[in-house]
Amino acid sequence: MAAVLSWALFGSWGIIGLAVLRLGRFRWGPAVVLLAPAVGFATLTIPTYVLVRWGVPVRHSAVPVGACLLAGASAVLWLTRPRAAAARLVARRCALPATALVAAFGLTAWPLFEYGFDWVANGNDDMANYCLMATGYRDHGYAHAPEVSDVLGCVDQTQAFWFSYIIQETRPGSEVLLAISSVWAGRPVVEVFMPVIAALNLALVAAAGGLATASAGRRAGALTAGLLAVSAATTYGVVQQLIAQAAGLGLLCVAVALVTVRVRRLSAGALARRAGALGVVFTGLLVFYPEVIPLLVGTCVALGLRDLVRRRLDGRHLAQVTGAVVIMTALMPAYLVGCVSFMMIQTGAAARSADWLKEMFPLYLTPRGPALVWGLLPLAGPEPEGAQSAAILLALALSAAVVTVAARGLWRGFAPAAVLAVSAALGAVLFVRGSGFGLFKLAMFVQPFLWSVVAGWVVARHRTRWAARAAVAAAVALVGLNVRVQFWYVDQSRGLEGRVELLTVSERHGLSEFRAEYARRLSSGGVDRVLIACDNTTLRKLVAIEVRGTLGGEVGVSTFDEHVRNALPGGERAPLMRARRDLLEPFRALRAAYAAEAANVYAVRDPDTGAVLYTPLGRPPHRGNEPERTLVVASGGAVAPLNRVRHPEGGPVVVCAPLSELHNFAVLCDASGARHHFLGMTEPDAIALYQLQADPAFAGRSAAGTGRAVLLDVLNPSPEVRVLVSHTASFQADPQARGTAPVRVVGDRRVTLGAVGCGASRLVSPPVAPQPAGPGRYLALEFGQPLRSRDQLAAAERLWGAELSRDRRRLTGYLRDASVLTEAEYAAFAPPPALHRFPEDLTHPHLEFSGLSEEGWVGREFKVRLTQPERGQEAVVRGLVPGVPGADGFRTTAVVLVDGRPGVTVDLGPGEFELRAPGGDGSGPRWITVRFSGDQTLPAPDGRRLSAHLRYVGFEPQCRPPEAVGTFPGDLARAGLAATGLYSDGWCAATFAVTCHPAAAGHQAVVRGEIPAFAGRSGYRTEVALLADGVEVARRSVGPGAFELRAPGGPAQGRRLECRFTNTQVLPPPDGRAVGALVRFVGFEPARQTP
Repeated sequence: MAAVLSWALFGSWGIIGLAVLRLGRFRWGPAVVLLAPAVGFATLTIPTYVLVRWGVPVRHSAVPVGACLLAGASAVLWLTRPRAAAARLVARRCALPATALVAAFGLTAWPLFEYGFDWVANGNDDMANYCLMATGYRDHGYAHAPEVSDVLGCVDQTQAFWFSYIIQETRPGSEVLLAISSVWAGRPVVEVFMPVIAALNLALVAAAGGLATASAGRRAGALTAGLLAVSAATTYGVVQQLIAQAAGLGLLCVAVALVTVRVRRLSAGALARRAGALGVVFTGLLVFYPEVIPLLVGTCVALGLRDLVRRRLDGRHLAQVTGAVVIMTALMPAYLVGCVSFMMIQTGAAARSADWLKEMFPLYLTPRGPALVWGLLPLAGPEPEGAQSAAILLALALSAAVVTVAARGLWRGFAPAAVLAVSAALGAVLFVRGSGFGLFKLAMFVQPFLWSVVAGWVVARHRTRWAARAAVAAAVALVGLNVRVQFWYVDQSRGLEGRVELLTVSERHGLSEFRAEYARRLSSGGVDRVLIACDNTTLRKLVAIEVRGTLGGEVGVSTFDEHVRNALPGGERAPLMRARRDLLEPFRALRAAYAAEAANVYAVRDPDTGAVLYTPLGRPPHRGNEPERTLVVASGGAVAPLNRVRHPEGGPVVVCAPLSELHNFAVLCDASGARHHFLGMTEPDAIALYQLQADPAFAGRSAAGTGRAVLLDVLNPSPEVRVLVSHTASFQADPQARGTAPVRVVGDRRVTLGAVGCGASRLVSPPVAPQPAGPGRYLALEFGQPLRSRDQLAAAERLWGAELSRDRRRLTGYLRDASVLTEAEYAAFAPPPALHRFPEDLTHPHLEFSGLSEEGWVGREFKVRLTQPERGQEAVVRGLVPGVPGADGFRTTAVVLVDGRPGVTVDLGPGEFELRAPGGDGSGPRWITVRFSGDQTLPAPDGRRLSAHLRYVGFEPQCRPPEAVGTFPGDLARAGLAATGLYSDGWCAATFAVTCHPAAAGHQAVVRGEIPAFAGRSGYRTEVALLADGVEVARRSVGPGAFELRAPGGPAQGRRLECRFTNTQVLPPPDGRAVGALVRFVGFEPARQTP
C-alpha cells in the first residue's frame, strides 16, 4: 500500500498540474505532461498553507482543498481535452519517459515493497523535524502561541516548532504537503514520509525530462529522465530524506522550462495566463525550497546576457517573469519577508567554512568530489584503492568535458546548460572559500541539469557514426556505474549494516511495534506522565509525536529545549513577531520561563577534589510522584549500546515500561565535556558517543565510537552498583593505537576496571555508588585520551585536500555495551569454562576479559575470567607464536597466573605452544592471566605488535604428560603431550621442545638423536644445548653421527625440555627442510653414569 500511495499522489499531482498548465495556454505535449506533477503539488500546497496562515489546520482543509482542486482540474482537462488521435500521439511520445519513471521508482524506492510504511530509510534528524512540524500543521496549524506549561511540560512537542514557524519562518512547503498526505492516507506523518518523497522524486525525474524535452527534444527528454532515474547523488538525497530539496529541484526544473519557453508569438492575454502558471511555480519555489532561487535568477541573467550579446533579447520574457513575480507576491505576501530572512540564514550556513563544518563535509573539497557528483563512488563504504583512483581520474576528465559542452550549450541558449554553468561558477566560489557543506548541497542541486546536458550531447548530431556510438557507450557506462552506487545507497537505507541513524528500525517495524505497545498501555489508564529517554535524537523526536497529549519530559538529552533556546535570542525582531504584536507577551513569558530554568544547574564533580567534571546540559524533568504511573520510553539495545544485559540487541527497538519496573537503567546525557554527537557537533573534541554502526567482528551486532567520556543518568539505581563495560580498540585506524581503553567509572568515588593488553575488553567495575546531582543519579565512564583516525587515501585522492581528515571522529575505540548491574546480578555470573572459538565465544553474556582481539590475537598481556568446573583442574593455554620474517631468533617468556598466583613460566619461540598451570583448590570463576615478555610486528598491511595467537584458553582435567617420546609419529599424538619443533618423522628444527613427566624423582632428562652426514660436509659441527623449564642444564659439541645428552631431571613433575642447535642442515631435494637432527628419544630415564 505504501507504493500505491506514492503513485496515487504522483497521479493526483499530475492531474492538478496539467490543468494549471492548460489554463496557462500550454499545449498538450510530452514536455507539459512531464512538468505537470511538480506544478500540481505546488498548486495543492499553496492554498492549504494560506489557510494555515489564517488559522485553519491542515486536518480541516486537506480534503476540501484536494477535492476542489481535483474536481476543478478534471473539469479543465475535460474541457480542453485533445482529439483522440492527438491524445494517442502524446501517450506514445510519453512512453519512454514513463518507463524511466517506473525504473526510478523501482531502483530508488524498492524497500517500500519490503517494509511498507515502516521504511524510515537513513533516519535523518531533519526527517524527524519535518514530521514534527508537519504534525503540528496538520493538528493545530500553530494558530496560537504555546502555553508555557505545554512547552516546559512537554505535553505537545510539536509546539517547540512554533518558533520555527513564527520566528525563523522555516520554509513550510514540504511539511504542509506531508500533512496533506497524512490526512488523505489516514496514517501518521512518519509513515507517509517515504512514500511522499518517493513521489516527489518521480516528479523531479519527470520535470527534468520535461525541461530537456522543451529545450532539446523528446529523445533528450527521455534520456534525461532515464539518467536521472539512476543518478546516485539524487538517490542519496531521497534515502537521506531531503524532502524539501527533492520538491525544490523539481520546481526549479519547471521554472527554468517555463521561463525559457518561446513567447514571441503569444498575445498579451496568453502571456498573462502563462505568467499566472509561472507565478504558481515561483510561489511553490518560495514555500518549498527558496535556496535554489539564486540558481534560477543566475540562469535568467546568463541567458539574458547571451540574448543581449546576440541581439535576440525579447522583452516578453521579462514581462512574463515580472507578471509571475507579481502573482507570487499576491499569493504569498506575508511570507516574502520571512522567506528572505530564512534564505539569508541558509545561505550563510552553506557558505560557512568553519573548521567543524569542514570536518563534517570534507569530501567535496578533495579529488573525490567530482566522482561523487558523477555518482562513480559512494560517500562512504569500502572501495578498492585502484577503483577509487580510476573513478576520480574519470570524473575529472568528465567534468572538464561537460564544462566545455555546457559553455557551448549556454551560447546556443540550451537552458539546462545555463543552469549548469551558473552552478559551476558558484561551485568554484564555494571551493575557494572552503565551504564543503555548500558543495555537498550543490552536487545534488546540479544533477537534473548535469544529466540534461549529457543527454543533449548524446542525442546531438555527431560528425561520424563512431562518435555517436561512443556517446551512447559513454552513457551506458555512466548508467552502470551509477546503478552500482545507487543500489548501495538504497540497500544501506534498510538499516542492516549500520550506516544509518536508526539501525534495524525498518527491518523490525520498530515504530509500529512501539505505537501498538504505547496505545495498549495508554488505554489501560495507567499512564500520567511519559519520560522520553532515547539517546538517538531522531528516535526521540519520532517517539515524541506518538506520546503527545500526556505530561512528560526528556531525560538525558533535551532535544526540544535545545531547539527552543536557539530560537529565543533576537526573537522579538523576527518579521512575523513585529507584525503580530499579540505574540509578544506569550513569547516573553516563554523566554522568562527558560531563563528561570537555566538557573537550575547541576554538576558531576570529582569525588577526590570536588572540581566540576561534567555539567548536564538538559533540563531535568520532574519524574513524577508515582513511578508506576510514569512511563519511560527509551532506546532498546537494538539502537543504543546501553543496558544490553537486560535489553539485548534482539529485543524491542523501543523500551516502553513504567519507571517502577526499570532499575539501574542507564540513559545517555548530553553534558559539557561529554556531548551528544548531534547536539555537540560543533565540539568534536568533547563528543561522548558517535552514531551506532555495524560491529566489524560480530554479524548482526552494533557498536558506537567512543570519545573521552560518557555521562550516564541512572534511573532507579541501587545504593551501590557495578558497571559492565564492553569496549574494543581492535578497529582503530592506527595499528599502534589499539591498546585497551583504561576505563574508569566516576560516581561517589573513582574506580578502575583493570584493563590490560590490546584489542577488546569486557570488564565489570568494583562497586560504586551513582553520584547525586539535582534529581539525577550519575555515573561517568572515562575512556582515556581519544585519537584522530588516520586517513588511508588512494593515490588520486592525494592530488589536493590531503590535509583534510576524512573521519572527523576522535576515538578511544567502540562501545558495545555499558550496563549497570546490582551486586546480586554480578554474583550470579557463570562464565564459560573455556574459549576456543574466536570471536563467537567472546559473546558469552557472563564473560569478562581484557587484551583479546576478536580473532584471538593477544599482545604482551591478556586476562580472562572463566569457570573452573572441578577442583584440581589445570588452566590451559594453547596458541601460536608467529614466525615473522626477519625475526628468526625471536624468543619470549610466557607467565601464566591463576587468580594472580604465578603458575608456570615457559620460554617460547615461533611455533605452536601449550601452557599448563595448576588451577585453584575448588571450583568457580577464576582469572587466568598470561604475560609475554616480547612481541612482534605483524607483516603489512596488518602492522599490529602482538605476541601470540590463541587457539584455546580454559580449564581442563589434569593430564600427566608422557615420560618420553621415542616413537614417531605415534608418540606425538599421546594425550597431555605438548611438543613444538618436531616433525612427524622425527626430524627436528633448530629448536624443539616437549613437555614430559618423570616417573620418579631423580630420573635424568635425556635427548638422543643423530646428526645427518651429507657428502661434502664431513667437518660439520653444531652445539647442542638442553634446557629444562628454560634453564640450560647440558651442552656439548657434536658432529655427524649419534649423540646423547643427559642432565639431572629434578622432582617428579611435568617439565618442559627444550633442545637448541646452533647450526642446521638442509635435507636433500625434494625435501628441503632445514633440520638440526633426527631425534630418537627425548624424555626421562632412570639415572645412569654418562659414558
